[in-house]
Amino acid sequence: MTTDTGSPVLTAHRRDPRPDSEQASSGMDQSQPKAPNPEAEERPPAKPRNPAGKIALLVVPLFAGLTVWYAVTDLLAPYSARGSVSAYIAQIAPQVSGQVTEVFVQDNALVDQGAPLFALDRRPFEIAVRLAEAGLAQATQAINASSASLASSQAKVA
Repeated sequence: MTTDTGSPVLTAHRRDPRPDSEQASSGMDQSQPKAPNPEAEERPPAKPRNPAGKIALLVVPLFAGLTVWYAVTDLLAPYSARGSVSAYIAQIAPQVSGQVTEVFVQDNALVDQGAPLFALDRRPFEIAVRLAEAGLAQATQAINASSASLASSQAKVA
């Protein structure tokens, strides 16, 4: 460019904000000097981030939550694929053995302390009482016979 007087004029060119590939396709002159980009030169290359930390932050609480949920639900509603279930039960230990003839309570029913739960067959116990009474009577007769024998032996000595 020249002015009216014929002297050359220098003009400043503004940098196009478009990327270099767009500038090349738009027909702009590639011979113009480009301003250096200080951000691109000063920044070190980004290291690839390891995703294991983020995955662990998701998996560990999820696993802990599922474990707690399983433990709580297993206490409230036990489940087993084999059909056997362990639950809170009350052990009943007999003081005597015998055949159960009648049950007075239903499953999972609340009972009062001292209330009868079942009845046993009385016949074996009645027989055991009669045998014990017969043994007592024999022992009493044997003691009476021994006492009489002792008294007669003392009378002979005196």
